[in-house]
Amino acid sequence: MPPPHRIPTSKSASDGDSSKRPVRVAVTGFGPFAKVPVNPSWQCLLPLRDSDEEYVTERTSIPMHIDFFEIPVIYHEVLARIQTLHNLSASGSAIAAPSEPYDLFVHFGVAPSRSHYYFESGARRYGYEKEDFDKQFAKSRVDPSSGKRLSGFITQEWDQDAEGRLNCAVDVTELANRLKRSGKAEVKLSDDAGLFLCEFTYYASMACAKRNAQGAAAKPVLFVHIPQEDKPYSMQHMTQTALAIISELADDIAAGR
Repeated sequence: MPPPHRIPTSKSASDGDSSKRPVRVAVTGFGPFAKVPVNPSWQCLLPLRDSDEEYVTERTSIPMHIDFFEIPVIYHEVLARIQTLHNLSASGSAIAAPSEPYDLFVHFGVAPSRSHYYFESGARRYGYEKEDFDKQFAKSRVDPSSGKRLSGFITQEWDQDAEGRLNCAVDVTELANRLKRSGKAEVKLSDDAGLFLCEFTYYASMACAKRNAQGAAAKPVLFVHIPQEDKPYSMQHMTQTALAIISELADDIAAGR
């Protein structure tokens, strides 16, 4: 599967024309955790991060400014870094806030039990009961009305995001069909992101995008699960698939300007 067309970074087509402004994309993968000492969701992004070229969308030929971030498999690190990427105040973040807002957020994670690529359709606010890589748990409280313990996004700053589940605003069915028709990738759909750090990250990112939108359409956020390396896809295949997904989403943004 060939990667989308690329042009050198030495020339920008954005001067004086907002329709040619680069699409700014934040892309994340995860660090190691107990069963995955080398995480392919980050390893597959490294060739893209380390390239000295700028990637360009296929249909609209718009440059993509892509920043790559490794996220530790630790609850409080996820909250700090994701809020920072969305230009929301966060204490203890190990990354700097972006100089300009991102147009798109794409998160990659590994699902060791799966053997295909998956688009996740949404994420839940509560139910995060597994310990993270630091052997810590998500914050929790007892719901006074039900007496049940809720684990996840329980603090006041998330109260405005009161839904028990946030659904992806991207039409993942159409996106998967488009990628399949073009021969770039075959991606399945999932409505269960696992209630671990992947789903936790997804909910945090969608909630932050919604908060920033203030009632308007939120910036698109998508979570992609990939399998382990060589089960069955090579690392090169996963890198090219990641770029194809990012490019398709960026194309939609550029076409809508």
